[in-house]
Parts: sequence; C-alpha cells; structure tokens
Amino acid sequence: MKRWLCIGLLIAAPLASANPWANRVVAYQSGAGALFTDPAKTLGPPTGGGPSTPNNDSLVSLGGPGGYLVLEFDTPVEDDPDNPMGLDCTVFTNAFWTGGNPQVRWQEPALIEIAENAAGPWYLIPGSRGFSYSPLPSVSEPSGTANDASHPYYLAGSIRNPNLFDADPANDQSEYNWGYAKLNPTAEPYLDNYLRPDDPMTVGLTARSGGGDPFDIAWAIDAAGQPAHLQRFRFIRLSSFIARNMGPLGVCSPDIDAVADIAPDVDTDGDGLLDEYETLLAGTDPNRPESTVLPLEIPAIEGGSPAGTLLGAAQDSSGNAIRLYAAEQRSAEGRALSTKVDIRTVADPGPALPSMSHVKSACVREFRSDIADFQGAGIQHAEFVMHYTASEITGLAEDGLQPYRYDHGGYTTADITGVAVNAAANRVTFRSREPGVFILASVPGSGDAESQTGPQGIIVLYADPPGGIPVGPPNTVLFTSDTILDEHANPVADGVRFTVAVTAGKILDGDADAAVPGVQVLASGGRIQFTVEAPTASGSTMVTATSVEGAAFGELAYTFFAGPPVAPVTWTVGRPEPGTPVHVTLWSGVVRDAFGNPVRDGTLLTIVCMDAAVLSGDASSLLPGDQIVTVGGRTSVEIESPDMASLFRVVVYADPAIETPIGDGIYSASDYVPMPLAPWVALVAMGAIIALGRRW
Repeated sequence: MKRWLCIGLLIAAPLASANPWANRVVAYQSGAGALFTDPAKTLGPPTGGGPSTPNNDSLVSLGGPGGYLVLEFDTPVEDDPDNPMGLDCTVFTNAFWTGGNPQVRWQEPALIEIAENAAGPWYLIPGSRGFSYSPLPSVSEPSGTANDASHPYYLAGSIRNPNLFDADPANDQSEYNWGYAKLNPTAEPYLDNYLRPDDPMTVGLTARSGGGDPFDIAWAIDAAGQPAHLQRFRFIRLSSFIARNMGPLGVCSPDIDAVADIAPDVDTDGDGLLDEYETLLAGTDPNRPESTVLPLEIPAIEGGSPAGTLLGAAQDSSGNAIRLYAAEQRSAEGRALSTKVDIRTVADPGPALPSMSHVKSACVREFRSDIADFQGAGIQHAEFVMHYTASEITGLAEDGLQPYRYDHGGYTTADITGVAVNAAANRVTFRSREPGVFILASVPGSGDAESQTGPQGIIVLYADPPGGIPVGPPNTVLFTSDTILDEHANPVADGVRFTVAVTAGKILDGDADAAVPGVQVLASGGRIQFTVEAPTASGSTMVTATSVEGAAFGELAYTFFAGPPVAPVTWTVGRPEPGTPVHVTLWSGVVRDAFGNPVRDGTLLTIVCMDAAVLSGDASSLLPGDQIVTVGGRTSVEIESPDMASLFRVVVYADPAIETPIGDGIYSASDYVPMPLAPWVALVAMGAIIALGRRW
C-alpha cells in the first residue's frame, strides 16, 4: 500500500463528527486529466442535480490511473443488518443518464477500498466484475466514448447496460455493472434521501433514495481474494483504474462528490423520515411525528410538485396539523428546499383581542416553521388544523370559532383565510401566510355540542384507484371507509348519516338529507362510500367524512394529476454549436393537457425528425421510436442538421405508436434568436429526468 504514502495533499480541516458524511481528507493524488482538484469538496452532503443534470459544483477529480482519494469517518461505518438491503455506505458522483435513459449511463468507474486503520490492512469491494485484489485491478480500453454489441463490456463512457446486448430479455432491468464509484447518478436533495440507498443491481433509481453507488461491507475481500469478514471501517479509498481516451472529453477520470453512511431503516414516529436523519441532521424529535421536516418542492424523479400538490403534512397525536401545498414552480436561486416544523400547545401570550365581541378560548397552539413567510418561500399559504377539547371552548359558540395569530405584541386575523369549523371533529381548519402562535375565539355560547351517542372515533378512508387519477370528467374515484363504530363499539347501523366533502372535484352521489348543509351519504354494512368526479385543475384534494350525529371524523389526501399532452407543442431554437454539421438544441414551450395543466414530470413524447438526426438519445429503450421526456412541463431535443440553412421537420406525438400528433413544424439552425436563458432551461438541460427510471 505504499502507493499512497507519498501524499499529494493533506487536509487538516475536519467536518463536525455528528453527521453521516466523511469528516476528513486524509490523502489525495490527482492522476492525468483531473479537472477538479480540491478534495475538501467531498466533505459534507452531496450536491446532486438529478439523474440527467449532474451538479459539478462540489467535486474532486481522480484523473487517470494513479489518481486516488482517501477519506476518513470520525464515527465508523458499521455493517448494519438494519440498513435497507443490507447496504452500508454510498459514494456519490456526477454520473448521469445519457439522454435521460437509465439504461445508458455516463460512467467513469473508480475502485472502492475500505479499512479500519489508515495503515491497513485494506480490503477491496470487487464489484460485479469480481476483480481480484492482487494485483490491484487495472483496465485498459480503446479510445472512444461508448460500448456496442461487438464490445458490450467496456466500463467507461456512455455505457449501455450490457444486459441489453444478450439474448435474455429477463435480465434487461438488472444492472450488469455495480459495486464501483461513478456508475449511478446522484438525485436532487429531498429530505433524507442521501441516507437511503439505491438498489445497485436494478436499473433506475429506487424511490426515495439519493442515488449514488452503495455497497455492503460484507462484499469486501482481502489480498488473497477471501471474504474480509469486516464489521466496520473508518477509511475509504477511491482509485482511478481505467485507462480510456475519450477524445475531446479527455481521459476517464472519476469525479467524487461525497460519501455517506447509510442509515438504518428505522422511523420510530412514522413521519416518513429516518431516525438518524432526524437526530444527526434535522435536529427534530424522532419520537414525535409533528416535529419533522416538510419539503417545499418535490423533485421530478419523485413525481414533481405542480401547483396544488400537497407537499407534506405534520400532525400531532391530538389532531393539530400543518399542511404545505405547492404554488407555481419555484426557481429562486439559493431557495430552501425544505422546512423544519413543529406543533406545540402553549400558553396565551396575553394581549387583548381586536374584536370586542369575541372571547378567548383556552385553545392556543404554536405552529413552528423556519420559513417565516410561506408565500415568500414560493408556496401557498400553509393550512393549519387546530383541534380543541370541550373544556377549551367552554362558554363559547362552537360554530363561530375564529383563529387569531399573535403578531408583534397583539392578535390579528390578517392573512388568515378559509376558516372552516368542523364541530363534530372539534377542528378548525384555516390558511395562514405565516406560522406562529394561534388562539381560537368566539362569541359567548353553549360550548362543545359534541354528542356522546352515535358514531365515534376515526373514520379510515380508502381510494380506488389509490394512486391518483387524471383530471377532468369522466374520470372518477371511489372512496370507501373502513368499518365505523358507534358509542358501543359496534358497527354503525344502516342509514346513519355522514357529511362528505372534497376541496377539489365533485361528489356525484345524491344528497341523502337536504336539510343538513353539504352532501350526506348513508352508512351500509357499517361503512360509507361515495364517488368523486375529477376536477379540471391538477393538484391535491382533501377528502373528509364527518358523522352528522356523534363524533366520528376521517380525512384522506388524494391527487388529481394532469392528463395526456395535447397540441400544440412548439419549439424555440437554441444557440447552434459551431461546426459542420450543426448541432442545435430545441426547447419546447409548456406542454399542456386538454384542460391547460402542464403535463406531469416524466411524461414521454415520441419525436420524429426529418432531414436531421436526433442526438440527445432515447429516453426509453422500452418503447419504439425516439422518446423525449418532460420536466417542469417542458422538454428539449438535440438535433444534428447538415448546415445552418438546411430545413428540418420535427413532429411530436403523444404516443409511441405515432398515431396522435401534437406538434409539427419546420425549423433550421438559423432560426436561433439570442434571448436570456429562462430558469426552466436548467431543468431540462443535458436531457430530462425520466419517470421510467424510478423504481416503485
């Protein structure tokens, strides 16, 4: 192991130890062709840009063979059986899917070695190629940037999954190459995803994972090629081992972003966040679901967040809740991607109410967020739910409850909208632009009118289909409850009334009791069911069911997503690259459905180009023809035209069978008109993110 004792660079500025990232650069030596040479950039979390848009802001390059990087963890990485899939550590890089196709990855693999001590012994992760450790693996590949059917097993460049070249279609969704660094893309940051591993042996990215290249400590072998039986490691060495000249792109040079200790698959409070993320990074309480982190936007690979999408929700054991909804697409530079929230029952700060007719209740809740202005953060006003007890509203009119927010020494109703009182559920729901301390107040009255007879408890609702439906009639969804119990814990009798409501869409069932406000449905067999017709605007809806008598209540969030794309799809010609033939990128306008909603991220379009060639790659090898994919409602395609003046025709279809044209135009590279780069261009540069690459 003398090859790294002559150190190219030592770093003495460690990262704080209470985190899952590497804490210290021990050694770095750049090989030939290294572009980024600051190894300290590998400390801390990754800075992923997504499967097809790598972020190169925080990388160190290893260069060609002979380049290496040694990092140290203050807290050893353990071989933990509680980790997802048994994987223990992930190496993040700037690998990406070529043309948005998860079957074709731009990869420049590096070897992974691990040790408990810097002086060794060191152990090799042999990976899918089963490399031996003595001598250290060294691979030489001919000049070029790809593999093909004649040479499917090259490792470096734009590499199509070698399993696609054999005669066995059953293995097409399995990765041939795994167990090395810089094979798999790094996802955009999203909550705790960098502590969740991708499945390295399956094509695409595992849902909620941060991508990258994970490995199991149990894979390690010693110099004799035998299992190392290592229980933990503190040091990781990443080495360039492939010699390949890629022409204008230089040599094969692995670029390292970060390394992370994978967290055990433990979520004590059920808030969807791993306990280690909450304790080590977020500073939230893993035992209280209301103390959590909510996203302010959802990456395209996780489904995206068009306007109206429920971004996330937090709720305490009493039913007090915070819900965040997407507004228009967020694009501000340096914007926060998430917010830490909490819900507390607190004391009344004391000032008088601005309304002389209102009397304070004893229901005071603090909704905390490190976002002081939700609208200013680029999302809708937050939705808050205050759950009160009978004793908290004694002597007040329940149906007139109004929330007030404590602000600069007084109470105000400014920027509080959409107030709705659900007396049966003892809840007040409203929207507010700002978080803070809220108190309920009302005019004098008879207090809680809750009945102790009739249906009681939580109504559990189910949707069919469960995952959402496209917008617009005639699309419908059926909501059905679990068994609802009465005050004697028996299923409610047939004919018992329940009020059902949705915040978007239309309930198609007839009203069973016109004398009661809203839409009533009747229980049958201890359950209720009702049908909702999809609205024309995409987004989330909150479905509620409340007993007319008694105190039973339930709710369910549901999604109506954009429908299939329709005409017209138009294009703007980007700046041509110099040379002949001419390479030029076309950028689409917003692709919409029949109701004007931007189509879902990951929507595939089929493109046919006449008198020019499509260079940007096929976004889905599973479908016939050339596919492009949308993100942020737009897409792009790279074209090769014979020269600046030559005309070419671009036809876009909504289907791979090319039966539904939605765009047809004639263009040339000379159509380019200089203009400022719109924020959405960055979202689809280098190929868009493909939903087929996500494994659910």
